[in-house]
Amino acid sequence: MFDLYSLAVCMWGIAVPLAAAGTFLLDRPLLVVHACTGLDEVGKIPWVMGHYRKRFRRNMEALENMIKKECRSMKEIKRYEVNEEWAHSGIVQAGDYCFLNYCVRNIDGPIERQVREAFDVMEERLALVGLTLEHVVQMNCLFKNIWDIPVMEQVVKERFHGKYPARKSIQTEFADHGGLLFQVDAIAYSGK
Repeated sequence: MFDLYSLAVCMWGIAVPLAAAGTFLLDRPLLVVHACTGLDEVGKIPWVMGHYRKRFRRNMEALENMIKKECRSMKEIKRYEVNEEWAHSGIVQAGDYCFLNYCVRNIDGPIERQVREAFDVMEERLALVGLTLEHVVQMNCLFKNIWDIPVMEQVVKERFHGKYPARKSIQTEFADHGGLLFQVDAIAYSGK
């Protein structure tokens, strides 16, 4: 409706009559007449500014309220499974996100068992904050031998039921002198 009013007043009330007067009454050159038809755009500026200033102010207030709400939820950071010896937390909950670290178990077992039990650890940690594997949106999978990826992929297919997170697989020489073959870190989104 706003566009209809601005067109009716600026184009048909100002620009077209000026162009007609320039053509038929004042015998002006074609460029001047053409410039007169573009005056409707100039005439709309005050009207458009007033209209959109109100809308802009409302949008900015809504955005400010949304940011304040998000900041309130991010103020509280909770840490679980804090390990003082290694100076890390097993899971950190910050707002709608949970960061899981060092999901490892059964360090001396075969690769398939280590992978399965690492995901058991991940599920246990997620349960601490009321989440499941379906909430995991990103994983970093660390391997001693990168060719063990198919073993991990099979376990992921069984556990995630088609709701796969984004994933990065990395080969690393673990600082562990034992038989650590696999570790997984993750980010989960609660969407609360």
